[in-house]
Amino acid sequence: MGRLTVLDGGWFTTLQDAGRSGYRRFGVPESGALDRIAYRQANRLVGNTGHEAVLECTLKGGAYVFHDDAYVAVTGADIPVSVDDKSAGMNQSFIIKAGQTLELGAVRKGCRVYVGIAGGLTVPQLFGSRSTLPAVGIGGHEGRPLKTGDELKWEEPLRQVQEQRLKTRELRYFSSRLTIPVYKGPEWEWLSSPARNTLFNQPFVIQSQSNRMGVRLKGESLLLTDKTEMRSSPVVPGTIQLPSGGHPIILLYDGQTTGGYPRIGRIAERDLPWIAQMPPGSILRFGQDFA
Repeated sequence: MGRLTVLDGGWFTTLQDAGRSGYRRFGVPESGALDRIAYRQANRLVGNTGHEAVLECTLKGGAYVFHDDAYVAVTGADIPVSVDDKSAGMNQSFIIKAGQTLELGAVRKGCRVYVGIAGGLTVPQLFGSRSTLPAVGIGGHEGRPLKTGDELKWEEPLRQVQEQRLKTRELRYFSSRLTIPVYKGPEWEWLSSPARNTLFNQPFVIQSQSNRMGVRLKGESLLLTDKTEMRSSPVVPGTIQLPSGGHPIILLYDGQTTGGYPRIGRIAERDLPWIAQMPPGSILRFGQDFA
């Protein structure tokens, strides 16, 4: 086993893997890395199979002292990376020697950063996953974000890792202004005609209250027709709910499995990694993806 100690857990750093599959019918959210693309890249760069637990850091990465040698890769949002105050590159694997400190600064573009370690971080599995679900305090390291003094362990890799970097075509540019296609939701017809026009013709601002459960948007309120009440119904990551205030919420992987708000639309899962990389204050527009 390798071991590290958290010197600074950043703003909101948790352990995440590929998520929980097959438990939504029991009310258990999927969880897992919000940016699945960057997550897979971090694991691949250090020679992992693709399902190992990594660190997911939000807006600020923190600092970690390694007590054993490790192969590491940092992917996702653009962030300063250093080892013992010497700059280290993103989107490539590199070795950290025992006694050295990995430091990740504040995000410059994007929102979430992924730190993969060869062998994968090891904590007990819960419902088939090591992912942290902070909303209910389960999974990961004690069911919460990391804090100073926490110790984490990883499985020693079975073989030496060949250092590698992402190809140019794999690198991503993160923008604070995006247009994302929308599909009709089950309660689409509940939106008034003016509200439908507003949905596709105004910018929405991502609010600071957004979290791993959902992205909260602010713009001109969307009005419903007379039918505004519904029974609690199934929802999935990407569902766009409309609370009574008229400001949409896009559910993410920690979101609930059922909800009582009208489901006016749906974001395709392939677009969720891009939304997960939009920090508060970003501008999101919706594009129509149906006839």
